[in-house]
Amino acid sequence: MMSICFNAHDESFQPDPDYPAVELYGIHDRGELEAYCRHTKEYGVKPEVEAFHYGGIWNAMRLVKMGLLDTPVWTTFFLGWPGGCWTPPTVESMQYMHNHKPENVNYSVSVMDPPSHWQILTQSILLGGHVRVGMEDNPYLDLKGNLARSNAELVEKIVRIARELGREIASVQEARAITGLAAKPSLAVA
Repeated sequence: MMSICFNAHDESFQPDPDYPAVELYGIHDRGELEAYCRHTKEYGVKPEVEAFHYGGIWNAMRLVKMGLLDTPVWTTFFLGWPGGCWTPPTVESMQYMHNHKPENVNYSVSVMDPPSHWQILTQSILLGGHVRVGMEDNPYLDLKGNLARSNAELVEKIVRIARELGREIASVQEARAITGLAAKPSLAVA
């Protein structure tokens, strides 16, 4: 799998105000996206459509119609990531993304906003979507500002939430089907 931003990549990270922001800006025009999709298709790599706003889905659907992007499309909705492609980290934004996604799109959501992070991830689970957690997205375990000691601690929390909501965690085979990855060939034992 290869992550490709399907809209302009405009981010501004400044987790500590005592240090300058890390600025990232790249324009991914439709010609570039077409080339990415041609190459990933040629080499059997599944693109992950990174959508920092809904225009990323528009671009993805255009490439599906061109026969360059296979379905199901796997996308990650990025909410609350600072920069010019920012989408508000709200339950309304999550609901909008879910309600307007095409049928042949499966998604996870990444939230970079400590106050709303766990609420929106929970909403995604309730809607039948999927989640992305880790130190890059949000390192806090709670609203008190307690930092996770590892990515595993964040994963354990979201697994507990999912199970409490009646959602079981996908097996490797189920995850491959959800994301649209080909079944992994079994290794023959000699």
